[in-house]
This record gives sequence, structure tokens and C-alpha cells, in this order.
Amino acid sequence: MAYICLSCTQGSQVFGAPVPFLYSFSNSSDYSSVAYYSDEFFSKPASTYNPRLATASLQMAMAGFAANREARGSYQSRFINGKEFLERAGFQDVLPNQFYKSKPTTDSFATIMGHKTLG
Repeated sequence: MAYICLSCTQGSQVFGAPVPFLYSFSNSSDYSSVAYYSDEFFSKPASTYNPRLATASLQMAMAGFAANREARGSYQSRFINGKEFLERAGFQDVLPNQFYKSKPTTDSFATIMGHKTLG
């Protein structure tokens, strides 16, 4: 397991709860890592840069890459890594849009959405 979190600690203090996730890096394998997520990431104005939020956002984007497991040539489950990332971070009703379940085109944009109450 690789740990990619570059800014989740300050001294010995860890910021956020661990969120294990998978991400694809090739056409055949998914790799595992751990992100750190906290609702506190959203306690400051969006105009204030937060390196921990930036790192967690990058890791969420990585989880959103088309998954290889369960794919078997189909696009029907390519969203599974992103869905699991958001669910493990406490989001509910996580669903992909229609474009995540079909081959990408020049006019498609795949998204995974969910919701949660912060705090």
C-alpha cells in the first residue's frame, strides 16, 4: 500500500480520518492508497488555500479515474473506486452520471456526486 498524503500531518498529529481508496494507473491494475479527509477542510472560506484539502481533492480525483477491477471491457462499473472513496469519507447517495457508464466522447463529462452534512 502506498501513502500519497503529503500534507496530512503536522508533527505527530494526523489531520482527518484515513480513507483507503483504489485508483487506476494503467489499463490492467488498480492500486491502493490512503487519503485523509476531515469536514474541517471546509471550515474556512474557499478563498483560503488549504494544502490538506488540495491533497485530498487530488486523491479523490485519482479515485475517479476509470477503475479496472470489475470492468471486464464494460464501462458499467468504471466509477466504483470514486464511489467507494466518497462513501468512505461519509458521503451518502453517491451516484455517477450517465456518462460514467459509457465510452467517453468529445462531448461527455463524467461525474460522481453525493452529499453529506458537515460537522
